[in-house]
Amino acid sequence: MTASRSNKQMRHIRQMRLSVRSVLGAAAVGALMLGVTPAFALNDPTPIGLPPLQPGDQPIEEPASPPLSAPTTGAPTTGDPTTDQVQGGGIGGAPLPPLPAPPPEGQVPIDPAVQPTDPVIQPAATGAQPAPAPDSGAPGLLDDSNAGLGGNIWQGSSGAQLVSLMPKLAAPQTQPSLRDLQLRLLLTKAPGPNAGGGVDTLVPLRAERLHAMGFSAEAMLLTKGAANAAPADAKGAFEKALGGQDADAACAKVDEVVASPQTLDLYWRKALLFCQIQRGQKDQASLGLDLIRETPDKDAGTKDFIALSSLLLGETKKKPKLAGAPDPLLAAMTLKAGMKPKDAQSAPPPKVSGLAAAAATARDAGLPLNVRIESGELAFAGGLVSADELIGLYRQVKFSGDPLTMPDSPMMRAQLYQAADQAFDPVRRAQFVQHALANARARATYFVQGALYRPMADKVTPSPNLAWFAPEAARLMFWAGNVERGGFWLNLAQGAAPSDPEVARALPGLQILAEMAGLTGNYDSDPVMTWQQTGGNPGLAERIRGIRAGLGLSGGIAPVASGEAAAISEAAQGGRRGETVLLALVALGGRGLSNAESATLAQALGGLESVGLQDEARRIGIEAAILAGL
Repeated sequence: MTASRSNKQMRHIRQMRLSVRSVLGAAAVGALMLGVTPAFALNDPTPIGLPPLQPGDQPIEEPASPPLSAPTTGAPTTGDPTTDQVQGGGIGGAPLPPLPAPPPEGQVPIDPAVQPTDPVIQPAATGAQPAPAPDSGAPGLLDDSNAGLGGNIWQGSSGAQLVSLMPKLAAPQTQPSLRDLQLRLLLTKAPGPNAGGGVDTLVPLRAERLHAMGFSAEAMLLTKGAANAAPADAKGAFEKALGGQDADAACAKVDEVVASPQTLDLYWRKALLFCQIQRGQKDQASLGLDLIRETPDKDAGTKDFIALSSLLLGETKKKPKLAGAPDPLLAAMTLKAGMKPKDAQSAPPPKVSGLAAAAATARDAGLPLNVRIESGELAFAGGLVSADELIGLYRQVKFSGDPLTMPDSPMMRAQLYQAADQAFDPVRRAQFVQHALANARARATYFVQGALYRPMADKVTPSPNLAWFAPEAARLMFWAGNVERGGFWLNLAQGAAPSDPEVARALPGLQILAEMAGLTGNYDSDPVMTWQQTGGNPGLAERIRGIRAGLGLSGGIAPVASGEAAAISEAAQGGRRGETVLLALVALGGRGLSNAESATLAQALGGLESVGLQDEARRIGIEAAILAGL
């Protein structure tokens, strides 16, 4: 990742909060954030991504040469926090850009070598075709130039299948790679496959998942934008005018349809009859009503329409009891008849999700500090509080001893962070960072602490007296996307391995991570076997082979796909990007990335690569490999 891209991400993050406030207004944003005032003087919480770090980093002197050649896309760190943020991986590795205002009112090629019977979808040679610019009225907040996944991501997919899959997305989602991709999928500006008539059945489901993840402001913007979008067809324009109680505009649209050379279906025959009643054309309306009465197998809505028409034409004075579900046309006729419209069943107000409640707890100055810290760490994992907020909580804790000797607890983690941040001796700082990350792995929160400690690790220059720290530093850098710097630490580990058994045991796993991260060089033909022979868990070897199979690396083996894994393969082969991403997220998020099966990992990562999401597949694969013990 280049420094210029990092600068652009920082500008995006700074603008994001302003974008949301400009649309909702400061009061609305405050209400969405539960009306809680932070107890410390920090910026407002950033909805998505990692905010800029504190200034003060010093330039880093790199060793003369890394052991392997870093890819040309990598960029060495400068130590300057204004250009050197968490890149590629981690909770803020790929922060989403600022959210645009809602709309104003008013096939991916597949590698021909891949056959349907192949166990793993391999990445296409030419990548995915650029998606066409999405319609300005399409629901969503992220377009193709703003981290969106493409305006045609739902093209070719079954609407019924998407409706059944969308509620299965894990929420809340605290795995950084899955969370960020899921947010992009839900926020991408794209119409559903069956969108029409101003109605998109995916929008409420997307909004519900966003709310369940804790992103209520984004859910509100999504639904507001969809409600204000211009209707997609004549029926949508007609019903929107009816909803606004503008019968003249509605009937003008009916006139356009009637004038067109087409046979009117039952819906437009009803609409025409309504307009004839509206205009006092009772003879024509009575004739049309007789024809509708002759319609066989009438549903409840049609029966209600006939009853209301009869009342409006004076054929009866008895107000009917309506049985069908209300639609815009029946609602307009009900109002015209002087009756109270039958209310549609309203959904209960959404409850605050678990992570949103955790964010509120973290910001509640009246609660104990240890409770706020623990809640803040959870909300940070979900992307609902910023690194600055969590660090601000850490800094409120007073020292009570050497954090290296304390048992793990929220208060200890706060003191450990402060000690690492204030340490000037590189060896001492490395000790604190290693201790924090080792505890985090044991607690299954490695990626939360990794995002906080990565800037500190950047300040530690690789040197022979820090060889014991090389495995931890290399792992952190490969996860964070700083591939070149990870190579420097890997070089140091290689040199120290002959004399340090601990480093020697970690080295095969680091080499697997390095290859996954994109560091080019000469690797073992079967690195997983080498890892097993040096103490790697045999029970997790199959999972790592599945990850490598999905990324198209040597030594990868994937079982025969079935069930949800096979569905990912089929969607990817068909070039259905949105469906592929949705299926992969459901499959990986259901059991959790640390428990995903080999076949699921292989198909999910291979499918993502096939539809042009190579970076996202690599990031997920690295996180899954670290969770597997690398």
